[in-house]
Parts: sequence; C-alpha cells; structure tokens
Amino acid sequence: MPTESPPSERRQSLVAALQWGLCCSFVVDSAASAVRNYYRATSEAFLPPQWVFVLQLATFPALLVGGVAGYSWLRTDRGITTTDAHQRRIRFTGALFAGWALAIVPTLLYQSVLGDGLYTVPWFLLPSLTSLFVLLIADVLGYRTDPGWYEQYRNVLLGAVQGALVGLCLGLVGFAIYTEYLLRSPARNVSVDAGPATIGLAVAGAAVCAGLNARYDGGDRASEFVTLLVLSVFGLSLATVPALFVLSAVGIPFGAAGGLVYPGLSTVCALLLATILAYRVRTNVYRRLTGQ
Repeated sequence: MPTESPPSERRQSLVAALQWGLCCSFVVDSAASAVRNYYRATSEAFLPPQWVFVLQLATFPALLVGGVAGYSWLRTDRGITTTDAHQRRIRFTGALFAGWALAIVPTLLYQSVLGDGLYTVPWFLLPSLTSLFVLLIADVLGYRTDPGWYEQYRNVLLGAVQGALVGLCLGLVGFAIYTEYLLRSPARNVSVDAGPATIGLAVAGAAVCAGLNARYDGGDRASEFVTLLVLSVFGLSLATVPALFVLSAVGIPFGAAGGLVYPGLSTVCALLLATILAYRVRTNVYRRLTGQ
C-alpha cells in the first residue's frame, strides 16, 4: 500500500539491488537456455559445448554482480528515490520473479503438445519467446501501467500468482512422488507425463486464489505468503543436499528415487511453513523488506 513518506534510502537500495540482480540473472539464464536449445535442435549432439554449461553456472554470479551494481546505483544518488519509483521497482521485480518461476508452465504445455518436436527447428524458440514475454509483462506492470489500475486489480494479480505457485509446487511434488513409486514398482515400462496435471493444478490454483483474494481483500497476505514461500523453498533446498549426504554417510542410502522424494518433501514443508507464518502467525516479512 502507498506510504505517506518515501521508504528509507537503504531499503530502496536493497530493492534496487534485488531488481538489478534478478534482471542480470534472468538474462544470463535465458541466454544459456536459448543456446542449449539451439544446439540440441541444430546438431546431432545431445549435449551442448562446455562453455554453455559455464554460462548456466554464471547465473548466480550474475545475481551478485547485478545486486552490487543496483545497490551502488541508488546509494550514489544516481537513481530516483521517490515513493512512486520505489513501488514501480517492487512491481517490476515481483512480476519478473513470478513470471520466471511460472515460465515452466507454458514450457510443460509446449512439451505436452509437441513432445520431442519442441527441440527441433523452429519450435526450440518457444521457450526463448516465453522469456521475452515474461520480461515484457514485468516491464508493463512495473513501468507502463497506471498505479491506480494496479491497485484496483492488485488482490486478483497477487492471488493468481500465489495460487499458480502453489499449484506448480504441488504438481512437481506429485510427479516426484509418483516417479518414486514407479521406480520401486516391478513394472519398468511405465512412463508418466507431469505436464497436464501440473498445468491443471497451476491454472486451477491461480483461479481459486485470485477469486478468494478479490473477495476477502487478501493481497497483503498473498504477497507475504509468496515471499515466505520463496525464502522457505530456497532455504530448505540448500539444506536438502547436505542432509542427503549425511544420510548416506550414516548408512541410509537414498539413491536416484530418494533424490526425487526428499526435494519434494522439502517443498511440501516450505508450503506448510509459508502458510503457517503468513496466515496463522501473520508475519510481516514482505512489509519489512519493502516498506509497503
């Protein structure tokens, strides 16, 4: 919600750092994916050259470099530090992150329709075009949309993002658990496509949460939930890898199947944690981070 006075310069600088870092990371990741898909579509080699993998690994350094540049840019008085500019940065960053996270949904749709044909000429361009569309939508919501229009539909938009992320997580978790079941079953000739179910859950979740948030004015809680979900998924994912090694070291093998189940369980835990903190404890992490 709008504030009477601009947030502190330090808080605005942190948001600018996140914006720049996310943009740099998004561009590097999109470029690496485009090059990887190009090599897969235009050559007989299944794996791209080594430098493409190096480019993919540069996503995290790009996040750090962009973050430092964005923070310095605002702290050295080269950026606008008004309340409106701060809110536009928040909208752009949120839209870019949500679009980036949910870009897997249209990719699953492409794969469901085209199958392996997705990685042939010219269809391999579809994921790259989706990335450009995500960047365009973020720019429109952040810098081309009237603030009054955004405030009018804020609850609906945030609810749609919240529901789509929950549906996406549940779809991927269900796929991991079902794959574990297939790997443990005697039948070895069974295959499963997670695309239709995951797409359906994401769309249904977006529709349900958008309606509920519009009815009950749940935009603030939705933004809090999404923030906590991102932090929880990231934190628990980082903890999953050393946990698997510890289990292996003490004699509890996890193998390929367990390697799918444990990340799925960490995602379920992240969903539960974000739900409890956002709707039971009613934390204000998002407000503290952005000053909104």
